[in-house]
Amino acid sequence: MSVNPARDGQIGALPASMRAIAIRQPGGPDVLEMSRQPLPQPGSGDVLIRVAASGVNRPDVVQRKGHYPPPPGASPLPGLEVSGTIVAGDPLAMQAADLRTGDLVCALLAGGGYAQYCVAPALHCLPVPRGLSLVEAAGLPETFFTVWSNVFDRGNLQPGQTLLVHGGSSGIGTTAIQLAKAAGAQVVVTAGNSEKCAACLQLGADCAIQYHEQDFVEQVLAFTQGHGADVVLDMVAGSYVALQLGRSFIAMLICRREGAARMRNMARIAAWFAASAPLWIGGALTANPD
Repeated sequence: MSVNPARDGQIGALPASMRAIAIRQPGGPDVLEMSRQPLPQPGSGDVLIRVAASGVNRPDVVQRKGHYPPPPGASPLPGLEVSGTIVAGDPLAMQAADLRTGDLVCALLAGGGYAQYCVAPALHCLPVPRGLSLVEAAGLPETFFTVWSNVFDRGNLQPGQTLLVHGGSSGIGTTAIQLAKAAGAQVVVTAGNSEKCAACLQLGADCAIQYHEQDFVEQVLAFTQGHGADVVLDMVAGSYVALQLGRSFIAMLICRREGAARMRNMARIAAWFAASAPLWIGGALTANPD
């Protein structure tokens, strides 16, 4: 845990209200407006964070457009990841998570990060790593938690194995490259153009495949001398699924408004695969209408 001289320091009185970015109505960036909101109250298992910085993610944009309603009980404010200072919280949950008032943390939220204060589960908080600013740390939770949970906890990627990442230049993809290389794995990525492939190689990928010009199945088999990838992190799904049977397959299922029926089909395919081949499903199916 990073050293924090403010740990257990005096935070001072908390305000009754706070400034926050609210969504006035569905639309473009102009519908985001400064508002005054009541200070959120941490419940059982939660901490209250004074926000220093908040990450910006695609779900925030989709929510702003009116296509991504917050989960039941979550804050209506956008913002899924933050960094800042713990100012209050459930004492038992904080003790279990080795957190104290004054700790600098980054955290994953169900919403509410575009504000001066937000509530997060204590178990979703991590200390700000040494060498990173609070602004930099705010960009860690969404991608790093996602990759670690799927590739390592579920996919069980081991040193010396090969990870195939579709969409290697995305936020999830670039994080997967760095974590897998740090863990001693080989990384093969697919990307849509030569510039993206070059960026992936610079980050540490061992092989980058331009999928518009190359058959990724052939290229992966050639790179691995016929073995193939041990774990696949797939944010594309669709026709890619049938090409990746027999490997630990992690499908990042994201249900867009226009694709709900397709993703329900994917869920049925995933259930069938689970009974016949090693398969881990990550991500989320959001119940939006067709």
